[in-house]
Amino acid sequence: MMQQYLTHFEQAHRRGFLERIWNFFRREPNDLLSFEAVRQLLRLRTGYDKGLQEIELDKIVGSVGRGREFTRRFFPKTDRLENRWSKVDQLYHERGFEPITVYQVSQVYFVLDGNHRVSVSQTHGLTLMEAYVQVFHSPITITPHDTLDTIRQKWSRLNRSSTSLALAST
Repeated sequence: MMQQYLTHFEQAHRRGFLERIWNFFRREPNDLLSFEAVRQLLRLRTGYDKGLQEIELDKIVGSVGRGREFTRRFFPKTDRLENRWSKVDQLYHERGFEPITVYQVSQVYFVLDGNHRVSVSQTHGLTLMEAYVQVFHSPITITPHDTLDTIRQKWSRLNRSSTSLALAST
C-alpha cells in the first residue's frame, strides 16, 4: 500500500520538474512567493480573522517559510520531501485533511500550515480546500500571476502616484 503513495510522490515530483522546464521557456516564476518578502515590501500589518473558508488552490501562490521546497504550483522540488509527502498522501486517502491555515493578501493566499496538504491536493487535481484564513489589507491588487518583481512595480507606481497627488495639492 505504501508503494502506491510513493508512486504518487514520484508523479508529483516529475510534474514539478516539468513545470520548472515549462516555466523556464515561458519566463514564468518557478518559486513560491515568500510571505515575509511581500509583508516587508507592502508594510503589511496584523490581519483579521476571516474564519473557515473554502479557497481555490490556484490562488495559493506562496508560503510562510517553506517556499523553496515546492514549485509555484506546489509540486515537490526535491526527493527529501518524499517520506513526509507520502504520509500526507496516505492520510488524504484514508480520512481526508484538516483545514490548512493561510494568510490572504489581496486576491492570493500564503500557506502558514499545510504546505504538504496543498501539494497532495494539487497532485490529485483538487481545485478547492478548506482553510482558516487571516486577511492582511493590501494597498495594491495582487493576482496569482504576480511575481515579487511585479508586486514591487505596482507598489512603486502607487507610491509615485501618491507622491504626485500630494505635490499637486500643495
